[in-house]
Amino acid sequence: MPSVRLLDCALATYAYFATQVNPVASATDWLSLIGVTGKKVQLRWLQIGGTAAAARSQPVALIRRSTLNTSGTSSSPTPVPIDSADGAAGATLKLWSANPTLGTSAGLVDGGSLALVVLASLQDRLSFSYEQTTLKDPAVNNSNESLNVNFAQGTPVNTIATDKLDVSMQWTEVSPN
Repeated sequence: MPSVRLLDCALATYAYFATQVNPVASATDWLSLIGVTGKKVQLRWLQIGGTAAAARSQPVALIRRSTLNTSGTSSSPTPVPIDSADGAAGATLKLWSANPTLGTSAGLVDGGSLALVVLASLQDRLSFSYEQTTLKDPAVNNSNESLNVNFAQGTPVNTIATDKLDVSMQWTEVSPN
């Protein structure tokens, strides 16, 4: 049975969202949440949706990497603190516009699939929700680890450069015990 952890309300919490982002064709890791040394970065919420020229089912995996992705082309969007008193985020983001050389996988944390629909259709959303779990949240503990949204796990269905993806996510950052 889920529990409510009241102390979580006091944790420094950060958010990122983007809409209508074109992925690279045949994307591997599309978005990386990179840890920071001296903090535990815990993913609390991740939601992905979008549209495509032709409807299809798109698998999505959440992969923890023990070494960072390299090469490729990425932007570094700025996370926003949910509470202005939280200050700047320690964790960093990379939104990949050209596939990276993938870091070492430390395992598949979660996964699912969503229906990418044509623009005029009602969008499907795939949500990964850890905000009221009784188990540990997916987390990274130093600047060499990352959590990655990946479109090439299992039986991949290639993304197309004309896809339009939406993402919304929140995470907390705490000093380790």
